[in-house]
Amino acid sequence: MRPLVPEREERFAMAPAPRAPRMSQWVVALCVSMRASGKSFRKIAEHHLIKKRDGTDPTHQAVEQAVQAHKTARLSAKWRLNGAGKRQGSGPKKKITKAQVKEMEKLIKKSPGVVRAPYLKKKLKLKCCLKTVQRAVASLGYKVYRRGSKKVLSKRTKKLRLKWAEEHEARTRLWWRNRGYADGHYWYMPWKASAPRPKGTSVLRKKGQGAAPKHQGGKGGEYKQGKRIGVWGVLTTKGLGIFFLPKGRLTSAVHAATVQKRYAAWAGWAQGIVHDGERALWAPAAKRAYEDVGLPPMKSPPQSPDMNPIENAWALLDRRLETTAPGGFETEKVFRVRVRAAVRWLNTSKLEDLKRLVGSMPSRVQAVLASNGAMTKY
Repeated sequence: MRPLVPEREERFAMAPAPRAPRMSQWVVALCVSMRASGKSFRKIAEHHLIKKRDGTDPTHQAVEQAVQAHKTARLSAKWRLNGAGKRQGSGPKKKITKAQVKEMEKLIKKSPGVVRAPYLKKKLKLKCCLKTVQRAVASLGYKVYRRGSKKVLSKRTKKLRLKWAEEHEARTRLWWRNRGYADGHYWYMPWKASAPRPKGTSVLRKKGQGAAPKHQGGKGGEYKQGKRIGVWGVLTTKGLGIFFLPKGRLTSAVHAATVQKRYAAWAGWAQGIVHDGERALWAPAAKRAYEDVGLPPMKSPPQSPDMNPIENAWALLDRRLETTAPGGFETEKVFRVRVRAAVRWLNTSKLEDLKRLVGSMPSRVQAVLASNGAMTKY
C-alpha cells in the first residue's frame, strides 16, 4: 500500500499551472482604460469588444488578472528605466574632508535654520550621501531637523478666515442670494490629436494627473500634459454662466472685457460679485470695468474654496462631462460644444441644486466660526 504523503505530493505536482488569460494587447489596453473610467470587471467582461484570441468571452476573473498583469509590467518597466534594481558596486565610502567641513560651517552660520543637507551637498559638490552630510552638521553642534507634514492652513490664514466670517455673520440668506459667485475652471487636452486611442479611453486629464508634470510650455495655454482649456463662470440663483478664456489664460484685460460684456447679462439684478484675490481680478482695468457695470466686487478669504459655492457647481459640471464623454478621441471644438451642453443641462435639470448652493452661504459662515477658521466640510 502506497503511503499517503507521496500520493499528495504526486497529485500536487500533476495539478496544471494557472495560465494568464490569452488576450491581445489591444484588448488588454481596452480593459485597463475601461477600468480607469470606473467600470467593474463584470461590466468589462460583458462588453462586446472584450474577447480572447480564440473569440470566446473571458470571465471577470480573467479580466482582473489581465489588468493586474498590465500594471505589474508597467511598474517593472518604470523600475528598470529609472536604473533601480541594479546591483551597485561596494566601493569605499565617500568622506567629507576638514576643509569641506569648514566651508559647511561658514554656510550654516550665514543662515542657521534655513540651510539644509541637500543644499550643502549641492553647494559644496559633495560626493557622499545625505546622511553623511547630516552627521557632519551634527558634529559641528547643530541639530538636524526633518521637515514635518505641511499644514493645511496657516495660523494667519485661519485668522483671516475667522475675521471674514465674523464680519459677515449677520448677513441674511436673501443678502447672499443677491450676489454672484465667480471663479475659473480648467481642463487639459492631450498633445497629439492623431494619436490612435482604443475605444473607452479617457481623453481629458486634469492638472497634476498622469505622468507628465505641470510644467508650462513655450506657447501660451499649453502644458506638457496637454493643452489647457479654461472658462470663467458666474453662479447666481438663475444658474451658471460661462465664458471660454482665450488661450486658456485669465489676465486683467480679459477679465475687464468679460465684466463689460458678460456681467450685465449674467448678474443683471445682482448687487455684487464674490471672487478670490487673484491679481488679474483686482487690477486697475478690472476695477474700472466693475465701476462701469455697477457691480461692486467682494473678496473672499484666502485659500477658501469652501467659501465659494461655484466650486461645487464645477464638480457637478465635471461629473456631467464624465457621463457624456465619448468613446473615442475628441477634438477641442467638439469638447467646447459638449461643455456648453452640460452647462445648459445644469441650468435646467439641476437648477434647484444650484440655488441650494447659493443659499448655503450662511451655513458656510457658521461652519468657519465653529471650526475657528479651519477648513470646513464644504
